[in-house]
Amino acid sequence: MVHHAYRFAPGTVVVAPPPAGSASDFVQGYVSLALMRWALPFLGLVSGYLFFRRLTPSLAGFLVKLRTRARTVLVPFVIWSGLGVLFAVAVTSSPYRDVSAYWTVHSISEALDRWLVHPVLYPLWFLQALMACMLLSPLVYLAVKTLRGWVLLIAVAWWALDWQPEALSPWISATAFPPFIVGSTIAILGWRAPWAARKAAPASLTAVLAGRLAGVRRAEGPSSGRLRGSSRPDCSSLRCRSSCT
Repeated sequence: MVHHAYRFAPGTVVVAPPPAGSASDFVQGYVSLALMRWALPFLGLVSGYLFFRRLTPSLAGFLVKLRTRARTVLVPFVIWSGLGVLFAVAVTSSPYRDVSAYWTVHSISEALDRWLVHPVLYPLWFLQALMACMLLSPLVYLAVKTLRGWVLLIAVAWWALDWQPEALSPWISATAFPPFIVGSTIAILGWRAPWAARKAAPASLTAVLAGRLAGVRRAEGPSSGRLRGSSRPDCSSLRCRSSCT
């Protein structure tokens, strides 16, 4: 919601925050178009890491992983993109069809294109990009195994230069694919953060003292009754008087 909270004319594409007409406009543009730019690359990085984290590097392993991702990525894309097309069909048949040509569909071929290739619900392009990343995951795996950490230089250069052939958009995305490669590299090479690689730290002083105190209490348990009362056994009953005298 924050990322899409800026006000621009429909169809306007903004690469950098526009000149601010006021302090409010500056803050709005800077947050929405600058600070929030990390969201999609970070999602691509996490997607690459999770894809390869527990992957068995074999044909069967890739097929199992792709089948799982089809349920979580492909099926939602098909459903939501289809709902977008149905909405566009409804708009086309309504009195509001002249408001924006973007929300209209006039033929079956156009409906199929707006369903599977150029979704009416434009943000779904990222799911298309993730599907392409996962289909090409065997090539990513071979690249990481061959180039090791050097593949990160390729990914960073690709992302920084924003190399985006129009014919491959949105499937091969400069926003999603390079971060996917970075996350894949971390998972395949088994890199861990320094604090995650350390051995378990020794028990804290509080835990040690608590354990010792619990042990002392267990050891004193049978005799605790004598500490609160008399040190001699109870000889008040007639049955044990003879044995206590």
